Amino acid sequence: MIQQPQPRSGTRPVIIAAILAIILVGAIAAIAYYTVKASSCSGYPPGGNCIAPYSNTFTISVNYTGQWSLNYSGLTNVGEANSYNVTGTHTGTGYFTIPVTLSGLNSRMLTVCAQAQKLDASNSTLFLRVGPLYPKNTSAPYGTVSACGTVAP
Repeated sequence: MIQQPQPRSGTRPVIIAAILAIILVGAIAAIAYYTVKASSCSGYPPGGNCIAPYSNTFTISVNYTGQWSLNYSGLTNVGEANSYNVTGTHTGTGYFTIPVTLSGLNSRMLTVCAQAQKLDASNSTLFLRVGPLYPKNTSAPYGTVSACGTVAP
């Protein structure tokens, strides 16, 4: 019977150490690459190019002595639907306010648009405000008014 030569006991630890060294060097290289790649931006907009999440809370208010309806929706860029699907509808009388929070990446604008309508034939004035902007208004019977508010990082 032919006997196979037995590996020397000193060879196995050297092979294991070599494999571990290769794995360790690969891991260090991957971490170094990611760190350099991740920190390749410089500052945040408007002056920089680093991308990060941000949010803004808009306050929508309606003021009208009669009955009114309000519809609003959020946009991430003008004309693009908000991925968080921020929309709402309310009806009421008198003064009403609601905070609307939008979130997105700082490479995009956040916009809320609202539309309020008088639900009666009165000549009284309905006011609609989105954020700190001057309110839009209408005195027309069954009149409708729209307003938008936008922030950019």
